[in-house]
Amino acid sequence: MVMPIEHALPLHDPFLAEARPQEEAVISAIAGPPYTVHTVSPGDTLWDIAQRHGISLQWVLVSNPDLAARPHFIRPGEHVLVPHGEGVVHRLRPGERLEEAAALYGVEVEVVLSHPANAGGAVALVYGVVFVPSPRLPDMGPGVAPWHREAVLGEMGPNDGMPIGMPVPGVITSRFGELAPELRRGPHTGVDIAAPMGAPVRATAAGSVLLVGYEEEGYGLYVVIEHGGGLATLYAHLQTVSVRRGDRVRQGQVIGQLGSSGKSTGPHLHYEVRLHGRPIDPWPYLAPGGR
Repeated sequence: MVMPIEHALPLHDPFLAEARPQEEAVISAIAGPPYTVHTVSPGDTLWDIAQRHGISLQWVLVSNPDLAARPHFIRPGEHVLVPHGEGVVHRLRPGERLEEAAALYGVEVEVVLSHPANAGGAVALVYGVVFVPSPRLPDMGPGVAPWHREAVLGEMGPNDGMPIGMPVPGVITSRFGELAPELRRGPHTGVDIAAPMGAPVRATAAGSVLLVGYEEEGYGLYVVIEHGGGLATLYAHLQTVSVRRGDRVRQGQVIGQLGSSGKSTGPHLHYEVRLHGRPIDPWPYLAPGGR
């Protein structure tokens, strides 16, 4: 869950205690933090929330990095930080200086301090955040995340690229992010679904076969399908494959048979959902409605 930023620094903080009288006056005059915390209601989308607050959707996403990987799957009760202006609200790490935060976004610290939302740096003291106006980020170009209204609203049909449901009926034996040092070097990048050897494995969304490959000490025989909007799915440890690179596939089409190839302890499917090449938690996509 994306949690609101509400960790005001304690009043006994020595940094505040040593503030000069004029700084204390500025701090006492602060109306509030440079953001609004929006609680998601049924039917809300990120696009709607941004429009309601009169802000561009990109600023909502960069101010809520946890949402960037799953903009389709906000849920009622979650909290979304909405910046007060065209820029990003940056949560300062312990010991992080304003100069470092400004440099991270390619903005001069003087520009940050002079912005009214920062009250000359007092906001950083009180709320532990800083508003960075018009940040320059290499990953803010079009296509980096599905920001267009159709995708965020979920109006794309089930055959238009949204992975939905289980690729094979079975039991999930390992979840995303779990550690198993005897099997892998880092956190699990997908889910493992145990099922009988030879069970048909189906594409969870329409798309184009990007890759059919084999890794003896890893995925074994595997297939990667590209679905558009930066989304792709990976199906590993297969016994056989019935598609080739470049093939167009339908949602529900059989792409192979479940096996135990590669580095595997028994018959199962390793299934991944990737956004712009980075594995994300497949769990929200596994339910029949994609939630």
